[in-house]
Amino acid sequence: MSMSPALGMPSDSSLVYLLLLLLIHFTSGETEVKFSGQTEFVVNETSTTVIRLVIERTGKPANVTAIVSLYGEDTGDFFDTYAAAFIPDTETNRTVYISVCDDDLPEADETFTFYLTLAKPSAKMKLGSPKSVTVTILSNDNAFGIISFNMSALITVNEPRGRNEFVPLTLIRERGTYGTVIITFEVSLSKRLHTVVCWIKLRGCNHNLLKCLQKRKKDKIPT
Repeated sequence: MSMSPALGMPSDSSLVYLLLLLLIHFTSGETEVKFSGQTEFVVNETSTTVIRLVIERTGKPANVTAIVSLYGEDTGDFFDTYAAAFIPDTETNRTVYISVCDDDLPEADETFTFYLTLAKPSAKMKLGSPKSVTVTILSNDNAFGIISFNMSALITVNEPRGRNEFVPLTLIRERGTYGTVIITFEVSLSKRLHTVVCWIKLRGCNHNLLKCLQKRKKDKIPT
């Protein structure tokens, strides 16, 4: 039974038309996948730290496999840097968990980015926003700073003739330092070697640097 247009009420045919529009929207619309909830995390480096990422599907119901992966280099700060989440068409979200690895390496605050991608993207299935999350792991290991030579304590070289020669010195940064490390040392009791100021920049642990001292060409000073 239709209502009078004068009363401002829709007729039965109008209601049917609106219902059809809604049905078409939900059956032929797009499916969108995105992160939901918190997308910026600041955490401590502990063995119990777990980051909870919620992936949400909106729009047309569909089976979706979403991928969460770390952007850039895997520095060993997480147990897993890749996770796949399957959202069936009967559900709207899934949660993945990223565990922080508690090492004993002194490090500064580090910020990482995890991106969301689709295993099988299509014209009717797309990523929404936000599609990335950031995780900052706070520094919690004290740096006691050990840097040493990683070589023999005695080096013997012949004085070169008509040319200069380089004497290699290998430095190693052991556990306890991070960031930019500046090392200054001088060579004493010899006028044939240049005084050296050496600097190194290290990111991880147990990196070393090969630094060369330049030995001047043969002079007229008897030895």
